[in-house]
Amino acid sequence: MITAIPRSPLDADARAYPVLPLRDLVVFPNTRVSLNVGREKSIRAVECAVRGDNIILLATQKRAADEDPTTDTLPHIATLARVIEFTKPQDGVLRILIEGTARAKVAMYTARPDYTEATATMLQDTIGDTSLADMLMRSVMAAFESYEPNKDRSSEAIAAAKQMDDYGRVADTLAAIVALWPRDKQRVLEAISVTDRLALLLTLIETEAAVLLAEHRMRVKASRQMFRIV
Repeated sequence: MITAIPRSPLDADARAYPVLPLRDLVVFPNTRVSLNVGREKSIRAVECAVRGDNIILLATQKRAADEDPTTDTLPHIATLARVIEFTKPQDGVLRILIEGTARAKVAMYTARPDYTEATATMLQDTIGDTSLADMLMRSVMAAFESYEPNKDRSSEAIAAAKQMDDYGRVADTLAAIVALWPRDKQRVLEAISVTDRLALLLTLIETEAAVLLAEHRMRVKASRQMFRIV
């Protein structure tokens, strides 16, 4: 049974949120993600959010293998998200659709008996040098368009990005798409300054593109050596 969740306003002041720890996944503001939630404490956290204002804090575990992550293995910057809909579990797994809404700075995690709770404050982007941000934005979109192997997806993402007038949102949208390690996506999430975020994202995309190019050249070289006639 699918249940739609009514929208509710976010509180900009520090307050307590139920925490949903994530393995190998970073969710950015303004992105939607479907999740299967199976851990008991995680299910309890989602249920707590739904009983309240539907807002939950998504925290990417520093160690993905941890079944029950401790409070010191969760990040100080996380993502506030709204539970949009959920399917009540029949097989012990809760299926939810969430939408990232804002970055949050965590002042303290508290291990409750039924789930983890965080006292956190919503963060606002800082812009910095707008001319630098504009230059970095053009460079990021060019690098992404050149790097992204799926040209259809690249074209769609670039077209959508050009419709946005918020550089921070564009950076988050592209960071969510690019195939980066979770630890690198977490670094992008932690960049509150938009210029810092764009500069970091540009470096990460260019580095990943260089790695892919080097791997491609090695495969081509190995293939040529394998089929060389002597």
